[in-house]
Amino acid sequence: KEFESVLAQYGKQLTDNPIIQGHIAHLNEGLFEQNLLRILEPFCRVELAHVAKLIELPENRVTQKLGEMILDSKLSGTLDQGIGVIIVFDKDAIRSTYGNSLE
Repeated sequence: KEFESVLAQYGKQLTDNPIIQGHIAHLNEGLFEQNLLRILEPFCRVELAHVAKLIELPENRVTQKLGEMILDSKLSGTLDQGIGVIIVFDKDAIRSTYGNSLE
């Protein structure tokens, strides 16, 4: 949220250069993803409204980003939009038998 407020304040200076604008967009998305992962770390199931409240951003933006992260395999979980929660799965450790069977 703070990063976006700085962008709003100094937007003209930062977005005039297309190269800098691309880097800033990439940085913003990276920070957003990292913050979401940190917020979700202690939970196995949490309401989307609570996550949006913790990160202080609109719920629809948080939901959209979480969906992208799940599809990109950056987050293991599922969105249950019917009841407004995200269910986070534990990361599965790949057993050595998997590698052995591939060999």
